[in-house]
Amino acid sequence: MNKKIITLAVAGAMCVPMAFALTGCNNNKNNININAKDVYALSAVSGATYLKEMEQNSQQISKLNATSRPTHFTETDTNNLSNGLKMFNQVLLDDSLTQTTIKTPETDEYYGTYNFVMKMSVPNANGSVDEFKMYYNEKETKTEREIEDATEEVEVSSKLEGIMVVDGTIFDVIGEREFEQEGNESESSIEFTTKSKTNPLNYIKISQEVENNEVEFEYEIFENGIKISESEFEVEQKNNHTEVELEFKNNNQNKITYKMFKGNNSNEFVVNYKNGTITDTITIKILENGYEFVYSNGFTEIVK
Repeated sequence: MNKKIITLAVAGAMCVPMAFALTGCNNNKNNININAKDVYALSAVSGATYLKEMEQNSQQISKLNATSRPTHFTETDTNNLSNGLKMFNQVLLDDSLTQTTIKTPETDEYYGTYNFVMKMSVPNANGSVDEFKMYYNEKETKTEREIEDATEEVEVSSKLEGIMVVDGTIFDVIGEREFEQEGNESESSIEFTTKSKTNPLNYIKISQEVENNEVEFEYEIFENGIKISESEFEVEQKNNHTEVELEFKNNNQNKITYKMFKGNNSNEFVVNYKNGTITDTITIKILENGYEFVYSNGFTEIVK
């Protein structure tokens, strides 16, 4: 089994890239090509996608039959899963996010303000491609290299600031990256925040830490300055399919886990639910405008 925690999020842990020349490297143990820019791309797309949905639509649920959800499956569970799908959907499960970064052209309206533009493409459920742009400046805030007792010690940090443009909607973005290595031991972290321009108190903070190949990846969603969701994500390649584990903490710090993997169709996911000793399985289908939740008792509802 090839196990990874949001594969792209390992970026920077095995490399010591410079701020303006972030190059990939290969982790032979897990056979993963990783690139710090990909972490920023995934974070930017995930955060902007969620914020755009949040500001445009309030969640609407329509019930398709006279039954009801299983009693243990609450509105919070529905929100957790729909929010996770909004952020990751094709990006995560198909590993299909692509990004290219160039110097901002002189003909671009943001030339002179931001040094670089990252162009990102993500296939959507309709079969077309969603395009994103992130304009940014990045600079090293600290670089130290020294040799002590024949062991090289390296410390590198950088900070990114810019904007994300999605269909004419602009979001502020901030990224910070730190890397430390002493001999064969390494430790790194990346934190990326996407903020609404119209309401800066609505934002997504994505944090990733790597220590000796062990990765933690966390999402925090803030609405009107209040944290409404905190979650951890893990991805495994298991039995020739990708399995995504979403772990949410509620106000009582109880952990709810959803293991999600592709179903028989490309637009279908099967979710294994666990809350304490309670387990269940549901199916989620991606629609053109929302999701269809089909529960184990046959109850079906549309979540937008």
